[in-house]
Amino acid sequence: MKKILFLIIVIVSFNLHLNAQVIETRIDGEFEGWEGETIFKMMNGQIWQQSSYSYMYHYAYSPEVIIYKTSSGFVMKVDGVDETINVVQLYASKSQNQGVNNQYSEVIILLRGASIIAQDEDRTFLGTLTNELSSNSIFNEIGTYGSDISSNSIWNDIGTFGSDISSYSPFNDITSTPPMIVKNGKIIGYLTVNDIISGGISPEILKAFKDEF
Repeated sequence: MKKILFLIIVIVSFNLHLNAQVIETRIDGEFEGWEGETIFKMMNGQIWQQSSYSYMYHYAYSPEVIIYKTSSGFVMKVDGVDETINVVQLYASKSQNQGVNNQYSEVIILLRGASIIAQDEDRTFLGTLTNELSSNSIFNEIGTYGSDISSNSIWNDIGTFGSDISSYSPFNDITSTPPMIVKNGKIIGYLTVNDIISGGISPEILKAFKDEF
């Protein structure tokens, strides 16, 4: 029944937007809903980000997804979830928008190997932007800097460097002192969700591209 209802919603949506672009794919791995600026990696190689604010929890492994274009942008529907959300594309599959991919590839090349340094008094080292197999990588989930329970990890949401209320955390959207991205002794950017900080990039976006490091 759920499958039928899901297909009906897709058909109706398509009929309402005859000129729409429709993408059918699956979430790559676990899906746990969305919470504001959630990033979704798809099995077709695309990466999308939530652009309309809402919170919804629903767990599923690799659920089917429909993304379709409306007059106000792209909308995503996940199988088994009644709600829809607006999304924007961060990364296209290799067979699609190569221009967008090239832009992100250039950013990744620039950031690859950089260190994350806190702006606290001690300039605490918070890891590197390297392959997840590296012991210092912020993407190594069992390492000091990638674990969600480590005191020096940005992924520890109750820690000094991961809490959304800490002034030294990349997840505090109003902080003026987020972690610095440092390479060859120079600050090349900031790890932050604060949109007004020049040179800032969200850690969730980097995490979506972790395989490129």
